[in-house]
Parts: sequence; C-alpha cells; structure tokens
Amino acid sequence: MDFELAEKEFQKYLENYDANDGSIALKIRHTYEVVRKSEYIAQGLKLDDENIKLAKIIALLHDIGRFEQVKETEDFKNIFPSKYNTQTINYEAVSPKVFNDFIKHKCIKLEDRKTIIDYWVCVIAFIFDLNFDISLKYVKENNYIDILINRIDYKNADTKKKMEDIRECAKKYIENRCNKNRGESK
Repeated sequence: MDFELAEKEFQKYLENYDANDGSIALKIRHTYEVVRKSEYIAQGLKLDDENIKLAKIIALLHDIGRFEQVKETEDFKNIFPSKYNTQTINYEAVSPKVFNDFIKHKCIKLEDRKTIIDYWVCVIAFIFDLNFDISLKYVKENNYIDILINRIDYKNADTKKKMEDIRECAKKYIENRCNKNRGESK
C-alpha cells in the first residue's frame, strides 16, 4: 500500500474543486481528520504497517463522492431543513421514541427522527455502533459526548433534562465498555 501515492492522486482530484470555497475546505479538513482518526484506531488495534496504510487510504477516499455533491448543491444547507435556526433548535424537544431507544443503547432509525434534536441524538447514538473499543476510548479521551451535548443551549426544560440523561447514559456506556475489555485487545 502506498498512502503517499494515494494522497498525491487525491490532491490532483481536488484540483477540480475550489479549495477556497468554505464547504469544500470543510470536506478537505474532514477527510484528513478521518485519516488521522483511522490511523489512531489502526495503531490501537495493533495492525501491521500495511494495514495501517490501507486504513488511511480507505479514510482518504471514504467521502470522495461528496465533493461533487457539494459542488452541485454549493453547500451543506440541504442536510437540515431550512426552517431550523439556532433559536428553533434551542427550543426543540427530543421525541420519546428517540430518547427511549438511546437509553436502551440502540442506534436511532432515520424514520424515528422527528425533530432537529432527534438528529443530534442520532449522532451521539453512533457510539452504540462502534465496533472497536479503541474508538470508544478515543471518544472518551477527547470528551466528545460533552462537546456534542454542550453545543446547544437547551431552552426546553424537558429536553435539557433528557439531554443530561443522554449524557449520563452515554458516558456510562463508554466507561462500561472500556472497563469490561480493559487489557483485552478487541
């Protein structure tokens, strides 16, 4: 595997896009962040050099089709409905089904998301789909649960309480998984 060659070809591919465009620049930063994280996970799994390079190449190319999507749509505004703004999000509620599924350590089904906060909870629920303990360790070490939950100033009292319950549930889940498999390589 030749990561340097793959990266050189990726850089050539990027010449078709305006790196000064904020959305394209974001995709580039995202891509290289995924490369760094995949290398961390591969090393944590004690993979050999060849497989670490393979993991980095897969990460480098994982979202390649999104550059054209960004170019065509001009940005990521189509991800969330335009009716949502910061004030709307602050007052949103967590749907009961989404909350209950999270507390049961389930990933959130797309069709169950009813509010913008449900989308946010769905992102946090990805922890339940992480297959490698090294990934959960990374989430824990980088305080991602708190970062994600603290990004929104919840004005709805019920949502604020439920998000604290989600925080506690997520942290306990991560801690239990990390403690359960401490010393094991998974």
